[in-house]
Amino acid sequence: MQKQLIQRPWKSWFGVLACALLLSWPQAVWAVRGNPNAKLGQPSKAQYEIVVDYNVSIPLRDGVIVKADIHRPKAGGQFPALMEGTPYGKKLSSEMAKGTHEFFVPRGYVVVTWVSRRRFESGGVFNPHLQEQNDCYDVVEWMAKQPWSNGKVATIGISYMGQVQLNTVISQPPHLVCAVPGLTAADLWREWYYRGGAMEYVFAASWSSLTLGSDLAKRNISAKAAQEWTDNMALAKADKETLYSVVPAVDFEPCQIGDVNLLKEWAAHPTDGPYWWKMSAKSYFKEMNVPMMHMGGWYDIFQPGSYTAFNEVQSKGASELARDNQRLFMAPFGTGKNPAGYS
Repeated sequence: MQKQLIQRPWKSWFGVLACALLLSWPQAVWAVRGNPNAKLGQPSKAQYEIVVDYNVSIPLRDGVIVKADIHRPKAGGQFPALMEGTPYGKKLSSEMAKGTHEFFVPRGYVVVTWVSRRRFESGGVFNPHLQEQNDCYDVVEWMAKQPWSNGKVATIGISYMGQVQLNTVISQPPHLVCAVPGLTAADLWREWYYRGGAMEYVFAASWSSLTLGSDLAKRNISAKAAQEWTDNMALAKADKETLYSVVPAVDFEPCQIGDVNLLKEWAAHPTDGPYWWKMSAKSYFKEMNVPMMHMGGWYDIFQPGSYTAFNEVQSKGASELARDNQRLFMAPFGTGKNPAGYS
């Protein structure tokens, strides 16, 4: 019963928000504070079957191809679209894992889930955070040109997918009309990698090895290097206490995946500075120019990011449209207990 009570508000909030932002609130009216002409109506109703286009190729500006699954109404016509970019695979993104597409597509939306560079089926080189701005711009504009699109694109997703959203807003694609960044950081140094100045070692080590490694170990490295990573990971799972106690900590073996060691890269930048500024949303609040619903949890590890982004864009956003149309939804949940169940 408790699980249902946690999940239901998340989906209903997404439904109300996306329908209102994409369909009911013309952008010409948003320039005024809020939308004085908005009227409460009946909730949307499911009316379409779902058709899926799997593993669709999306070309980026440098020739790299990323792959996407497209869930769309089984009907002719053009629809607003929701975009989620993820490094975790198309079936394990925060929204696909919770069946977001099953709610929206029958109500007249297209849901596009695409995979970050070098992750799973996508090509290129994986460079977390830094790669997202140009890539997100290209994906949004590609979506807007498809025959099923009405030219309006919004973004969804939490955690790293929330980072993808913020980077999409920063890149300012012309067809992006709103975003719903959830459970994510505004300041990567203070909130993601070095909380309060101390490195989040276990988080950084496990994310760069367990979460990202299983795919990186299968891509573009020698069979010997892949086997070394697999063996080290087996040792880590068998004896976590010993392996996580390695000194120096940056020599944690499973983080070395061929020639990639994200943990060492992050550890090489222990103080706040340009390395972190260029990839953190906080550096770009003044450039953000679309309406957003910021969603966070009071006990979530990225709690400050939600209300910081809300406050900053509301006061410093690039347009009246953006400043007057920031919303914040905070609820009493935390990572591991959040409505999407995603870290």
